Amino acid sequence: MKRTLFALILLPLTANASTESDYCELAGLATGANKEFVSSVAGELANRQDILGSPECDTVMENAIKRGKHLFSGKRSKERDEDLAKLLEFESEVLDAVIENMQPRK
Repeated sequence: MKRTLFALILLPLTANASTESDYCELAGLATGANKEFVSSVAGELANRQDILGSPECDTVMENAIKRGKHLFSGKRSKERDEDLAKLLEFESEVLDAVIENMQPRK
């Protein structure tokens, strides 16, 4: 059940990344912000692109984790606002995909 649900969630999300490292960045931002489910979805998408664990992905993710830890702090900056917008947009897409796939079939 978990695998099937995860596969259904990932299907509509796979076309939304601009670059290969986008999912690495999203996984890092979500990890730093303690959003475990969103982080696992982004990490799985990076894994399916065969980039999870690559030096580029690891570097992007490490940097994003540091930035993600400050997303919900009181400090505002242009970079923080951009990171927060990216994360919230992706989180919304993930939740929309979950809800869509949880609807009863007629």
